[in-house]
Amino acid sequence: KLQFLYFIGGTEEKMPHHRWFHKEILVLYMVIAVGAVMCLMSGGVLRQNAGLSREIKQREKERRDAKKRWARERQAPTTAPKRKRTTPPTKTPAPHQQHKARLIIASSLKPCEMPEEICIKQWNALKSWTLTGADVHLFGTTTDEITEGAENVKIHTKFKASKSGVPLLSGIVKKLHREVQRKDYDAVMWVNGDIILPPEQLSNSLQILNSTFYDYFAVGHRTTIPLTTKLPFDNLNEKIEALLSLGIQQDRTDAEDYFIWSKNFFDHSEDFPDFVIGRPAYDNWLVSKAVQSGKPVVDLTETLLCLHQKHDYAHLKEQDDKKHHTYWNTAEQKQNYDLGKKNGGWRFGLIEFAPFRTGPSGCAIDNIKETRKKQCKVTLNEDWKPPKGTHLTSAGYGKYKKKKQHP
Repeated sequence: KLQFLYFIGGTEEKMPHHRWFHKEILVLYMVIAVGAVMCLMSGGVLRQNAGLSREIKQREKERRDAKKRWARERQAPTTAPKRKRTTPPTKTPAPHQQHKARLIIASSLKPCEMPEEICIKQWNALKSWTLTGADVHLFGTTTDEITEGAENVKIHTKFKASKSGVPLLSGIVKKLHREVQRKDYDAVMWVNGDIILPPEQLSNSLQILNSTFYDYFAVGHRTTIPLTTKLPFDNLNEKIEALLSLGIQQDRTDAEDYFIWSKNFFDHSEDFPDFVIGRPAYDNWLVSKAVQSGKPVVDLTETLLCLHQKHDYAHLKEQDDKKHHTYWNTAEQKQNYDLGKKNGGWRFGLIEFAPFRTGPSGCAIDNIKETRKKQCKVTLNEDWKPPKGTHLTSAGYGKYKKKKQHP
């Protein structure tokens, strides 16, 4: 201690052993530094231990709370009291009613400058289509007398037409496919302007097709009726049953006045021939093309009553110089025949070549009032045989069928 005091307040002469004393002071400083470091480290350990202790206490508290909650649940009753139903139970719809298919109906109507009888027939047809709730697209120049009171009707005035102004199949199919892509319809229907379709039967048939196949094409027989007045649509079913009670028979198998196909049945980029709509051969060529595609073609005769209003062909006389004109002796008919022969023909264009049909027999036509109560289905046509010259088989259609959905 004396040497330390001399070192602080004295000089080197007063302290002869100062070199040894310098080493001792250095050691003292090192000891102090080591002690300070150890103090700092011990403080961090203590803080860490304190944090661990808080976490342990929190876990213990949560464990105690869980035990208390479990004890309360054991003392509570096992079943809760039943609550009274405040709203009536909702009825689960049938599988074929869960999704209403969206349909676009297209046709070509004549102006009412023609005989008034034609205007009445077209009014009857258009009224039956609009009652289905589908969007109707008309090609041509129509008058307000035909579209009076009709909803969801769009008139196309610009389209590809023949010299006489009749729409061509190629232009119509392109426009319809464009509408399908724009509004995402489920199916497309082309129907002649004098065809009456019972709304309930059309909706039911479309639902059967969409619930059975991914892709399909449908056609059916027509029944000609003598009708010259406007139909009373408030009691349409009774009027149709009265007409059917007269013993009216179906027309021949090559008379096809409506076609329904799914939105992806035809290739949208494909160009169709310039067939004149409403003239011979175009309808049979379209059915033959569908049959040879290898996709399902369905005969809807048993579920969709196609009423063709009887008429003459006086409106075709103006297209030629001959006084007496028929459906078969026009330049447009010859044009369709030439196009059909150049594009594969129409040898499989009859309804009997459809490999599928809706059934059972009479589920819609025999009793129109019971249409909604009976759920028809698509079955393989027992009389169907693969057309000669093709590689079609009934087993090849399985990939287009949808799986059954159980409610």
